Amino acid sequence: MGHTRAGQDAWHADELESRRLQAAAAGAFVERPGADTTLVPCPPLGSIAYPG
Repeated sequence: MGHTRAGQDAWHADELESRRLQAAAAGAFVERPGADTTLVPCPPLGSIAYPG
Protein backbone atom coordinates (compact mmCIF):
# COMPACT_ATOMS: atom_id res chain seq x y z
CA MET A 1 0.00 0.00 0.00
CA GLY A 2 1.51 3.33 -1.08
CA HIS A 3 1.60 6.59 0.77
CA THR A 4 -1.33 8.87 0.18
CA ARG A 5 -0.85 12.49 -0.83
CA ALA A 6 -2.28 13.63 2.52
CA GLY A 7 0.21 11.40 4.35
CA GLN A 8 3.09 12.80 2.33
CA ASP A 9 1.92 16.36 2.97
CA ALA A 10 1.63 15.67 6.70
CA TRP A 11 5.13 14.16 6.81
CA HIS A 12 6.53 17.13 4.89
CA ALA A 13 4.82 19.60 7.24
CA ASP A 14 6.20 17.75 10.27
CA GLU A 15 9.70 17.84 8.77
CA LEU A 16 9.47 21.58 8.10
CA GLU A 17 8.17 22.24 11.62
CA SER A 18 11.01 20.20 13.09
CA ARG A 19 13.58 22.18 11.11
CA ARG A 20 11.94 25.46 12.10
CA LEU A 21 12.06 24.52 15.79
CA GLN A 22 15.70 23.45 15.51
CA ALA A 23 16.62 26.75 13.85
CA ALA A 24 14.76 28.72 16.51
CA ALA A 25 16.48 26.77 19.30
CA ALA A 26 19.90 27.28 17.70
CA GLY A 27 19.38 31.05 17.58
CA ALA A 28 17.69 31.40 20.95
CA PHE A 29 20.89 31.49 23.02
CA VAL A 30 23.27 33.37 20.76
CA GLU A 31 25.06 36.22 22.49
CA ARG A 32 24.45 39.65 21.10
CA PRO A 33 27.59 41.25 19.66
CA GLY A 34 29.12 43.50 22.31
CA ALA A 35 27.12 41.99 25.16
CA ASP A 36 28.90 42.17 28.50
CA THR A 37 29.69 38.76 29.96
CA THR A 38 30.49 40.04 33.48
CA LEU A 39 28.25 38.56 36.15
CA VAL A 40 26.62 41.10 38.42
CA PRO A 41 24.25 40.45 41.33
CA CYS A 42 20.58 41.19 40.88
CA PRO A 43 19.09 44.04 42.89
CA PRO A 44 16.89 43.08 45.84
CA LEU A 45 13.36 42.03 44.98
CA GLY A 46 11.03 45.02 44.86
CA SER A 47 13.82 47.59 44.76
CA ILE A 48 13.27 48.61 41.14
CA ALA A 49 10.65 51.34 40.79
CA TYR A 50 8.81 51.34 37.48
CA PRO A 51 7.26 54.54 36.11
CA GLY A 52 3.56 54.35 36.68
